[in-house]
Amino acid sequence: MKYEQHKARLLEEKAVLMEELSRLGIRVSGDNWEATEASQSDVGEDLGENKAEESEMADQIEMFEERTAEERALNVRYLEVITALSRLDGGSYGYCEAGGERHEIEEERLLANPAAATCVGHMERQN
Repeated sequence: MKYEQHKARLLEEKAVLMEELSRLGIRVSGDNWEATEASQSDVGEDLGENKAEESEMADQIEMFEERTAEERALNVRYLEVITALSRLDGGSYGYCEAGGERHEIEEERLLANPAAATCVGHMERQN
């Protein structure tokens, strides 16, 4: 297969992303994840009976917001990787999805980002 190296990298990245996502949250359905509250060990102190104190509550809220932001970023990348693996299985991997004309994505781009869905030219136009 022409893209065997890319597939191996994508599968490896998928495993790492799933591990990170499971550390931050729970799978709610299919490939969608949701952050969970930080555990007491994540907060770094035993909250016990003092959990209701305002500063501790603020710390928990802040940590949850950070976990949610990190989970969202990881989930976006996870979905990109899943989509790329699906394109590999479907035979459309390595072709730019933008611009209306099907053309190959540059090998350098795929080496830099094996989940890339567009060529360098279309990537630059999107940014």
